[in-house]
Amino acid sequence: MQIELATLQTLVGTAMWTVARVGGIALTAPVFSTPTVPRQIRAAFVIMVSLILIPLVQVPVGLAPFSAPGLVVLASQVVIGAAMGFMLKLVVEAVSFGAQLIAFTMGLSFGTIISPVDGTQSPVLSQFYVLFAVLL
Repeated sequence: MQIELATLQTLVGTAMWTVARVGGIALTAPVFSTPTVPRQIRAAFVIMVSLILIPLVQVPVGLAPFSAPGLVVLASQVVIGAAMGFMLKLVVEAVSFGAQLIAFTMGLSFGTIISPVDGTQSPVLSQFYVLFAVLL
C-alpha cells in the first residue's frame, strides 16, 4: 500500500491542528489547568479528544503543515483553543463570584474552605456552585 505525499500532509496537518486546538483548551480550561491534575492526564485527554475529532476536521487543500502558512494556522489554533478555555474559565469565575455574593448576603461567608482550583479561600456555597457549574 502506497500513500501519496499530499494525503500524508493532509493527515499530519489535520492531526497537528486538532491537537493544537484541544491542547489550547486544556491549557486554560477550568478543570484541566489546575496544578492538581497531572500532566499525563492532561496529555491523555488531549490525545483522546483529538483522536475523536480528527475525522470531523476539514483541512484546506494544498496547505502544507510545516510551511509558514501552516505554522501560522498552528499558532492560530492554539490561540483559538486557549480563548475557548478562557471563556469557560470566565463562566466558572462568574458563577463563583455570584455564589460569593449570595453567601455574603445570607451570612454564610464565615464558613470558608480553601479552593482546590485556585488555592484561595472561598465560601462553601461558592464551592458548591462552582462544582455544579463544572459538571454542567
